[in-house]
Amino acid sequence: LRTIPKEIYNKISDELKSRNLTLPFLKEAKSFRVDSERLGHNGWFNSKDVARQAGGAFYEFFKVKVQMKEPDEIIRVDVVGDVVVVSRNLSGEIELSKRHKLKFVN
Repeated sequence: LRTIPKEIYNKISDELKSRNLTLPFLKEAKSFRVDSERLGHNGWFNSKDVARQAGGAFYEFFKVKVQMKEPDEIIRVDVVGDVVVVSRNLSGEIELSKRHKLKFVN
């Protein structure tokens, strides 16, 4: 089974409706954004497609405003092969891979 962005939308919607996927922090938020990374699938869709579809599913369920800059919450939706991982980004806007480097930039 190939996981395509529309299937991601449907799966996230189903999981939210069945309460298998709970994001209580998103109920309290005024805005959110979805960040994504995709590994595999040889380029027939990209991480922006994943973020767009997942964000649509979250918006439909929670009715929270989507805000790309400085959102209250950042949700990660990563696709690795046929596995979709949904998580909360606790590090904020700064990518963790760059956190030490920023100390030394003039």
